[in-house]
Amino acid sequence: MNVNVWRVCKVLSTYGSFAKPLINYIVRADIPKAWKSYFLATEYVWSKKFNDALKELRNGLKACTKKDATVYYLLKARELSVLRRLKDRRWISMCADICSSLRKEMHKIPPRIRPIVLSNILHFSAFIGGKDLVKGLRIWGENHKEEPSSYVFILLGKARRNVKEGNISEAISLFKKAFNVFINIPHPTGIVGTLNDMAWYLKSIHPKIAKRLAEKALFFASFYKEEMDEIIHVFDTLFEVEKTVSIPVETSWVLLKSWQDLSDEQKKDYRNLLEEIKMCKINHFENIYAVDDHIRNFIKANIDEIHSISRKTLRKIANGEVQYIKSITLQRIVKDLKITPPLTQEETLKAGILEKYNKAQTVLKECTPFEKLKHFISMYTSHNFGRLKVRDTLEETIEGLTESKILNIDRMLMIINMITPHPYIAGRKAAVEKAFKRMGKKLEGFARRYVKLKREDRSLCGRFLRNYGRYEGINFGVRFKGPETVEHFARKYRLNLSISFTAYWYEKDGRTRRKLGRILEFMVES
Repeated sequence: MNVNVWRVCKVLSTYGSFAKPLINYIVRADIPKAWKSYFLATEYVWSKKFNDALKELRNGLKACTKKDATVYYLLKARELSVLRRLKDRRWISMCADICSSLRKEMHKIPPRIRPIVLSNILHFSAFIGGKDLVKGLRIWGENHKEEPSSYVFILLGKARRNVKEGNISEAISLFKKAFNVFINIPHPTGIVGTLNDMAWYLKSIHPKIAKRLAEKALFFASFYKEEMDEIIHVFDTLFEVEKTVSIPVETSWVLLKSWQDLSDEQKKDYRNLLEEIKMCKINHFENIYAVDDHIRNFIKANIDEIHSISRKTLRKIANGEVQYIKSITLQRIVKDLKITPPLTQEETLKAGILEKYNKAQTVLKECTPFEKLKHFISMYTSHNFGRLKVRDTLEETIEGLTESKILNIDRMLMIINMITPHPYIAGRKAAVEKAFKRMGKKLEGFARRYVKLKREDRSLCGRFLRNYGRYEGINFGVRFKGPETVEHFARKYRLNLSISFTAYWYEKDGRTRRKLGRILEFMVES
């Protein structure tokens, strides 16, 4: 396998961690040791294994020769980036030494990688608030016109430095400029990072704007990124922003459904978030409350404005003839009055969920059988929601989920997300539906095979299809190859072969790729 390492490096600079399939593919090639160390260290950074990345970087630096200026300075810049992310603050002085050395040797650094080095210096200076490190440093040269994907990180470094100095308006302006570059590349980490940062810094100033930005950030995060470890900080931002305007019930539900996908380290880091989202969970939809003086007086004061409950029933409640009231009755009152009764905010939230659920059910009833199938299968392939109750036929399986009359909060939120998905689900659905659009009517045959898979196999198959959608239209400049099972699957379901191989190579572990091959083979069997 012949590989142009500089071309690969440029792809990395352009797409960041989105180029994961390319790195998984080319590290198997015969390339110089220093470059292989650089690419392996990059993989470790993406997985947040910073100590392993540091070890690999130093192996690469030992393997460098004087002719290897490009890879040498890339390794040093990456070393600076990794060291500042280590939680041990003793590394700060070493970072400062590397930063100072890179500044002094700027004239030796090949022009084509200077923006990469500069962006790392700026990020470190923003991290420690060190103005002296960037004082007098030329960052407005012409190279950014040729390397926008590198130069845009310089904008981010400047934006974060402005945040440190309290210049929020200037920081937001720079974040917007950076976002406009990132979205046109596209560079997923940059897209998500700029939106997420803007939402975080605006949450106390403009909460409604911050909420829209956080939702957009989570949509792009889930569209482009698979691992929850790479997304959890965006979830955290949306949760914090939503708390300023309402109780984030739906975000809490999605988070709880996805929590098992976090690494143990991230579960530990975000344990306080877990406790908070548990507090937002609605466990039961049908509750019964004792009617007290507050409820009776509330009914008396608003009796003429309540139309969805009979006047006779309202009088009985107001006169003390009714001792208990159902949550559904309170939800009807909420809908009529557009205000919260004097019980609990939970009933207002339930009323909103019930309204969304009824609208979703109305849409599903108007769908053709094939349209309903698309909603169902895109829902399950967008997220591993747990046990799928498979009936004798696919039609009965879909009907079992969509036609049930039981007001189960879990099922209701799944139906809602089929039609008006939460930003996290919406991003993943948008990815998988790109593959389904290519399948056309072949989707029905796919769905009949898919529901027969075991839960863990459905999860891996869904990830493959999401990655297919993510990489549609992306050209890494390398022709991927792989097993015939991928080719057979692509041909049977009318998918692009090159993109299918790209999605296959997203999986780093060879055992997982072999397992995926067996699943795809099952999916093409008659």
